[in-house]
Amino acid sequence: MNGEVWRLITGPLLHSSILHLLSNALFLMLVGPLTWYLYSYKNIGVLILGSSLGALVSTLLGTYTNNSPFDTYVGLSPGIFALYGLVSLSGILNRKLLPAGIALHLGFIAVISIVTASIYINSAANGSHWAGLLFGMAVGRSATTKIQED
Repeated sequence: MNGEVWRLITGPLLHSSILHLLSNALFLMLVGPLTWYLYSYKNIGVLILGSSLGALVSTLLGTYTNNSPFDTYVGLSPGIFALYGLVSLSGILNRKLLPAGIALHLGFIAVISIVTASIYINSAANGSHWAGLLFGMAVGRSATTKIQED
């Protein structure tokens, strides 16, 4: 808020604990290869934009709801959830993209993970997780529409 825009860019490169780093790595390993296969290098843009959007949402929510800046945004979680949103909604809208049930399964993993983190982790950036997932779904909707038009 005080000209510290760099926090939006550096936050995704940091993690709050080893458990946070490992859980981000695990979730990225689950969806990353599938996303790379379906969308090649473009998924990196979704990951980075989803993380940046999540950082912005967390910062704004913390600033305007708690009256103090939310300055502890760390990790790639919103970007990873953006990948889950991208793949799951694309697979639901285009049944030729993924085997039956895989798209729903990935969406279920994302939603359960967000809800579980909000229940068990006091410092979870819930707004950024949901923002990432919704951003990925919007990109998935757009990508699927473009594929169907071609």
